[in-house]
Amino acid sequence: MSKTFSGGRLLAALLTTLVALSGCQLVPPKETTLNEPSDWPQRKSALLAFDHWRLQGKLSVRRGDRLDSALINEWSQQGDRFAIHVSSSLLGLGATQIEGSPKGIRLSQPDNEPLFSERPQQLLEHALGWSIPIESLPYWVRGVPDAKESNQLTFSVDGELVSIEQNGWLIEYGRFKQVGDLSLPEKITLTSEDARVKMAITEWRP
Repeated sequence: MSKTFSGGRLLAALLTTLVALSGCQLVPPKETTLNEPSDWPQRKSALLAFDHWRLQGKLSVRRGDRLDSALINEWSQQGDRFAIHVSSSLLGLGATQIEGSPKGIRLSQPDNEPLFSERPQQLLEHALGWSIPIESLPYWVRGVPDAKESNQLTFSVDGELVSIEQNGWLIEYGRFKQVGDLSLPEKITLTSEDARVKMAITEWRP
């Protein structure tokens, strides 16, 4: 048996050692395309028709050096109306109920007067110190673009949705799960110029 390593074997050994030390896995980047798969119009129509649902999960928000997290105790979507109940000792939230409709959103927190605005993002920025296009979230969380805004979609070569670029945000999908006839997101990362939001959905209920 040779006592010397070839260059390739030495590099492989070093990479294996580094991976073992870091506890990470090397995941090759997905090969992507801007071309929509042939069945995307049918899948998109089915996802848009799925407009009454509930979910639970958690989210984290990074802005600069600050990282906060919260539990999504329940998000109930009924057509164009939604109610999101989140709780966190961080984010300045405590227990917070956000109810929305085409007329605006209402934000309620214990020991505070409820806030209402016809401009959702301004209200969130005022109450929480950060904001997100909450009108688009019910679309993005299902894995479809907001029908009212221009967008750019990226797919994997096997037809899975990889990302949506829309309204100044990049929405990336890490994993999907089958719920009935639909493939729904489990891991979502939303990135803007000054914020990164990660959502992990633990339960979908039609």
